Amino acid sequence: MDENPKNDPEERTKELEKQKKDPEKRKQDLEKQKQDTEERDKDLDDVRKTESRRGRRPIDLDARRRHHEKVGTMRTYLDLSTEEEFVRAMRGVGLRDGSPELLAALQAWREHRS
Repeated sequence: MDENPKNDPEERTKELEKQKKDPEKRKQDLEKQKQDTEERDKDLDDVRKTESRRGRRPIDLDARRRHHEKVGTMRTYLDLSTEEEFVRAMRGVGLRDGSPELLAALQAWREHRS
């Protein structure tokens, strides 16, 4: 016999009776079930995406998420209206004046603005 109390019909009935008496606990339980379901669905979706690529180059979902975040940040910088603002923002992320990275970023910004 399974020793899990949730599998015992009498125990399950008692648990349901308790929940009827305490609607706040029932609400908390339902919220927790909803969160668990959302997490499980997200995990399953990640597995589906990874498995659908079998036989082809593997996909790194975390790398893809990081890439999308970086692209979003880059778009923010590219949308700055003046070159001065852009250079100030690039200094803020650690690029030094005259560095090859800053010059390449500035060139990309100018191309985007034209």
